[in-house]
Amino acid sequence: MAVARLVVTGASTGIGFALARIAAARGYDLVIAANESRIKVAAQELRGLGAPVVAVEAALARLEGVDALYEAIATLGMTQSIAPALTASSPAPLLRENSVGA
Repeated sequence: MAVARLVVTGASTGIGFALARIAAARGYDLVIAANESRIKVAAQELRGLGAPVVAVEAALARLEGVDALYEAIATLGMTQSIAPALTASSPAPLLRENSVGA
């Protein structure tokens, strides 16, 4: 059986963390990201549910942050889903420039 993997951005608090917690409880391997140090605390809490977790503290509005997330995703192999928990300050220009098929 294939391993279920999920990438969740904005996963340090709120909806992003809630989504990651549900996925962890259901046996997903996780890559979680946020632009604050709280992501490390979130990773520890999710590991407490038995989930393998790779945590990335990075600003995804910057190319360096996207590169860091990409490298973390590569450590787990191909993901089935990416679940962005974007806010009003989300990197819309970056998304437009780096859209799949663009």
